[in-house]
Amino acid sequence: MRKITREEARKASRMALEMLKDPVFPKERKTEVRKHLRNMLLGACKREPGFLPPNEVEKILEEAGAHPG
Repeated sequence: MRKITREEARKASRMALEMLKDPVFPKERKTEVRKHLRNMLLGACKREPGFLPPNEVEKILEEAGAHPG
């Protein structure tokens, strides 16, 4: 499995968060999706040495508009 680049991680985060902005998307699921996205990226940090440092993941999510936590 090839490693994902920082730009690819940013793009994936932005795409997922754009989906959350869709008015058809149920509001009660948005927090769940944000949390899953965050956990997925942080999990990749732990599994893949050299992927991204956790603080970089938090920065990407913040830039993309996800709420920390």
